[in-house]
Amino acid sequence: MTARGDTPTAVDLPPVDLPALARAYGGHGTRACSPAELRHALAEALDRPGPTLIVIPEETA
Repeated sequence: MTARGDTPTAVDLPPVDLPALARAYGGHGTRACSPAELRHALAEALDRPGPTLIVIPEETA
């Protein structure tokens, strides 16, 4: 857009809170930032009826 001389519009969006979105649709959402948190989240997801979304943030170096 900038290369064409257009003003960038609606392209710099904030990150989406995916766990909150999953809960809004009736599922469960959580975030796992370590292997231990992932083990815990998976165990809970398998014991819970319905869908569970687990967000694993990408590693930044």
